[in-house]
This record gives sequence, C-alpha cells and structure tokens, in this order.
Amino acid sequence: PDGEVWPSTYSISAPDNSAEIDWYQDRGVELLCWEVLAKGFMAKSDLWPEHEVDPATFDAPVERGTNEWRLQRMQKAYCHSENYRRRNLAVELADTSGCNLAQIAMLYPLTRGQHISVIFGSSKATHLEDMMVVQHLNIDEEAMMLLGGVEPKSKDMQKRRYPFMPQLVSKGAKALAASRAFGASKSPSPAFATNLNMKRDS
Repeated sequence: PDGEVWPSTYSISAPDNSAEIDWYQDRGVELLCWEVLAKGFMAKSDLWPEHEVDPATFDAPVERGTNEWRLQRMQKAYCHSENYRRRNLAVELADTSGCNLAQIAMLYPLTRGQHISVIFGSSKATHLEDMMVVQHLNIDEEAMMLLGGVEPKSKDMQKRRYPFMPQLVSKGAKALAASRAFGASKSPSPAFATNLNMKRDS
C-alpha cells in the first residue's frame, strides 16, 4: 500500500522493507500478513480500473467511518501506478501458469520467507481450495523480482521479461486444474506436493 490503509496501521511490504522483514526472520518472529488481496484489488483484475480512478478524490473531505470514507482510503492506498503495474504482471503470470490472480498475490509474501504466513477470508469453497494449494508452491526468483519492482539481475532475465512460466507454480496449478476437470474438488495430494521438492515443504 501507498501509506497506511487504516488509521494506526503500518506496512512492511517488500522490497522497501526487506531489511526489516529479514530482521524478523533472523530472530524467529513470524509475520502474519493481512489484506494481501488488497480488498479485492489483487483478486479481481477488473476492480477499480486505472482509467476510472481519480487520484484527485483521494484527499477530498468525507465523513469518517462512512462507506465513501472506506472506499477513499482503500483506493488511496492501493490504486497507484506501481500497484497497477504489479497487478498487470501478476495477471500475466497467472495466465501463463494456470493459477489465478489471488493465488499469485498470496504466493508473493509466502515465497518471501518461511516465517511469513497469510490470513484471508473466503465466501466460496473453491476459494478455500485455491488458497490451500499455494502452501505447496513458490514463485521463482525472476517473478519475485519483477513483482517487487526490482530489475532482474541477469541479462537473460532482462531480455526475456514476460511472458515466462515458473515451473514450480505451473505444475501445481495444472494438477489442480486436471483434478477439477475430472470432477474432483481436492487439492494435489501430499505425495504430489512432496515430489515438487518445494522449499515450503522442506
């Protein structure tokens, strides 16, 4: 977010706060992330289109506690150029890997460190299944750098940019898609997840 979302809240989102995130990891302190989906901004690609959001309204006087006030704070925090860039890239990654946008958004902090967990709400059983799958997946280094706004290190990464297909993400997503195609509603089995040799399972 660009500033506090709600009064008295503080964000340590990467990469600007990478040193602080590492500080917690070095001391064995778990970080529990909330609003990872940015009130739906990182779950629905068509929510608050950039051309429809007017930054001039972000500081307009509104009554505190009203729905208009809540919308204003959310849009001021999340609807800025860097987040639109990040969402567009996440949509491309989701399309090429078989995941959905919300899964990519959840994977970003989870891939950042073993000491990071996420909290989310779900109104549908399928959403819960989607989120359970991500515990067995990671985003590759190139995707993490691009989503974080960091220029890829290698010339090969710089040349390829997008699209690319993180192998470990796509395997898990394809297994889930295949299971649903045959009428199943379960997440990939523990054996399959272990075979992926994921860092979060080690």
